Amino acid sequence: MASSIQSRLGTAPEEGCKAPVKVVANTPITLSGEQTINSVAVVTGDRVLVNGQVDLAENGIHNVSATAWSYAKDWNKANDVIAGMLVPSSETME
Repeated sequence: MASSIQSRLGTAPEEGCKAPVKVVANTPITLSGEQTINSVAVVTGDRVLVNGQVDLAENGIHNVSATAWSYAKDWNKANDVIAGMLVPSSETME
């Protein structure tokens, strides 16, 4: 029988690490369309950790789209984000 332990904050231990993103954007970017971030081409369906927006509410894990990007399913609710969360990246940062 599978079980999950929840902390006093209501989060499960596996929520401390997200699925990998392709690249991290540490400077402001346009949150729409396929583009190159840190010399890495991102295309529709890729995940990007956006961490440098002027409007801090726009930061988070986004799904790349040919049109406007959307937050990833594991980053679209307030309790999806906890302090100290790990977000691995499949590409190295420059």
